[in-house]
Amino acid sequence: MRVYTREVEKLEGTEYLNFINSIKSPSTKVEYSYCILQYMRFLKISDPSEMMFNSHDHIFH
Repeated sequence: MRVYTREVEKLEGTEYLNFINSIKSPSTKVEYSYCILQYMRFLKISDPSEMMFNSHDHIFH
């Protein structure tokens, strides 16, 4: 497992937990969580729940 597991452990929120708890494989959970973290860095957000809203539409236009 990679060193980013500490960062992944910091992810929280109902939306994130609903998503991640639907995945059975522990290694897939870690990989998906890492990808979510990277995408959050790109969007410059700190809460995964913020991805559920259209507040970042300006990035894609």
